[in-house]
Amino acid sequence: MYKIRTILDTVVNNFRTNYVSDREISLDEGMLGWRGRLRFRVYNPGKITKYGILVRVVCEDSTGYTCNLQMCDGKCRPLTETVGFLLELYEGKGCHLYQHNYYNSVHQTNELLQKLIRVCGTIRVSRGLPKDMIEEAKKFKKSEVTFRRNQEILLISHQDKSFVSMISTLHAADVIETRSRRTSVAMKKPKCVIDYNTHMHGVDTADQYLAYYPFIRKTVKWPKKVFFCLLQCWLFNSYATFSKNNPNSRKSFLDFMSDIRENLIHTSDAVSSPSSSSDESQGSSRTPTPTPRKRAPKMTPLAGLMEN
Repeated sequence: MYKIRTILDTVVNNFRTNYVSDREISLDEGMLGWRGRLRFRVYNPGKITKYGILVRVVCEDSTGYTCNLQMCDGKCRPLTETVGFLLELYEGKGCHLYQHNYYNSVHQTNELLQKLIRVCGTIRVSRGLPKDMIEEAKKFKKSEVTFRRNQEILLISHQDKSFVSMISTLHAADVIETRSRRTSVAMKKPKCVIDYNTHMHGVDTADQYLAYYPFIRKTVKWPKKVFFCLLQCWLFNSYATFSKNNPNSRKSFLDFMSDIRENLIHTSDAVSSPSSSSDESQGSSRTPTPTPRKRAPKMTPLAGLMEN
């Protein structure tokens, strides 16, 4: 990772310091596809891109702005250290964090609560759920709910198509009637489940925009691919900032990238034009040095060669 460390730190630092996100953020992971030989290449069967470099990303919910990211370099770090690095910027600000079950546990949630970061997300059964709650949930029918609360930490289990366990420091154990998007059938779900489904798409929004107009080319050097991925993230973050500051604008992501390209071309022309004009003025006062002409090589007649 040392080959790309300098530019990676510079880009991530600009992402963190040049933008103030909304209260709702989401933590998820993505894959930068790479099938070549690489020491820290990972395999994730749950992703469309199964082989590549694992990237953990913190995104704003409303725009998909990439607030912070970390590329896994194969070193085994504790989960608390990884989450602490990604959320260092939000300590003491009272943000609402939505994340899936890999990053959630009762101990982790309690540590984030002490830093004024409130959490909502799914949780694995082995990450702190009481045994009596697990046994009770095994006998559930569809739409039945049970919960446990320890001060501000809520653990709630819900039987939908499958068994779902949630942990939250944002919600009470409220159950809301909602309708299925496909069949429009009325059903009851905990409010934390509905909010989790609503706010857990910041990373997906960024991935969707980056997939529209990719300019990453096939290469045998993995640092080049990482560089172009960071460049794409930088372009999308600029577009997200522009859209948020200009809510009435209907400029598409493609038009925005075209404008940036033209501005970069005009800027480079403006920078190079003073030097070229000065060279022309100096050249007009000087006497041009004649260029010596090259003579063509002397050709030997073919008849002479045949006589010899």
